[in-house]
Amino acid sequence: MSSDEQSAGLSPVERFSLRLREAQEEFERERRAEILAAVNEAEQDRDPLELVRAIAENYAAHRDRADADSMYAELTYELSLADVRALRLAADAAAIITPRLIQSARDNAQPVASIAADLGVTESYVYRILREQKARQEAGLGPRDGDPDTVCNDVRPGDRQKWPARCERQLGHAAPIHRGRGGDGEYHDWPVIPR
Repeated sequence: MSSDEQSAGLSPVERFSLRLREAQEEFERERRAEILAAVNEAEQDRDPLELVRAIAENYAAHRDRADADSMYAELTYELSLADVRALRLAADAAAIITPRLIQSARDNAQPVASIAADLGVTESYVYRILREQKARQEAGLGPRDGDPDTVCNDVRPGDRQKWPARCERQLGHAAPIHRGRGGDGEYHDWPVIPR
């Protein structure tokens, strides 16, 4: 029903009141739209890795200090299991693309010292990755083909007994076994993956 239909039979004061209410409702709709547009614009301008960078900076600043436990307690409170899963998967992806990024930066004439500083690693690490990338290229392999980091990576620590069989399926041959002390202080049989 339009305001003209509504105002038929109303006194001048009632018509004024009706129009005032309509104007106020229109103002509120427009203001809400402006606020939503500003929020969306702010979200678009926000760095999607802002939280990850904050966690990394906090960790780097506190990991070797006496107050590290309070940082861990704060992270435990702030992050959910799903958040940690996402961070772990993102870390896995970052590890996989790091050699490619190093090679790409080098191909674009970025100095090794600068690459190392950007990644927070040593120059010797960057040179090692570049040597490995060159060897892969010369062998006709892709950036990750035959990479030992990807072998047996679907095995969880609790499945240690299954490692040899899974590694054999992934490698195409049996992985040699090494008996060594694990993080729990006990001795375990571990597949030896050539590096």
